[in-house]
Amino acid sequence: MSVTVSITPKLEATRTESLIAGVSGGNVSIALPSSTVGSQTRAGGAVAITCTKLWTRVISLASSTPETLDLTALTGGKGDTSFSAVKLVDVRNNEAADSGEVLAVGGAASTPFLGFLGAADDTLKVDPGCARTLYTRASAGWSTAGANNLKLDPGANAISVTVTIAGD
Repeated sequence: MSVTVSITPKLEATRTESLIAGVSGGNVSIALPSSTVGSQTRAGGAVAITCTKLWTRVISLASSTPETLDLTALTGGKGDTSFSAVKLVDVRNNEAADSGEVLAVGGAASTPFLGFLGAADDTLKVDPGCARTLYTRASAGWSTAGANNLKLDPGANAISVTVTIAGD
C-alpha cells in the first residue's frame, strides 16, 4: 500500500487501497494555499512525497485550551491513527483573516514532536485564514520515537483548525 502526496496549489493524496473509512473513490483532495513552506521547494512548486499513511481532522479548540496530538495514537478525524515517521504536516487556521486569532503549533510539555521545529519549546505561528505546510523529502521522514506530541495552542481564542498528516 502507498500514498503519494503532491504539493502544488493543492494537496492530492492518491491511495491504492482503502486507507480512510467513509471516503469513497481513490483520491482525497485537500486545497492548500498557493505558497508552500518546507524543507525543499522546486521550480514550478510541485514536490512528490512517498508515504503509506494519511490522517486529517477538523478540530475546534476552545479558548485557552490547547490540544496535544499524539502522532502515534491519533483520535477522531479520518485515516490512519499511528505514525512512526511524519513526512508532511499541513495546519490550517480556519478563522477569518485579520480576526487576530493566531494558532501556535509545537511546544508540547512532554515528548514534543520536533520534526520541522528546532527545539522542544519552539512554536510555529499560523495566522487566521492562513495555512502552514511543512514537509521533508527525506525517505525516513521525521521520527516520532520519543518525540510524538504536537501541541495546538489557540491562546485566548476559540479557533477551528484543519490538520493533515502524511507519513509512515
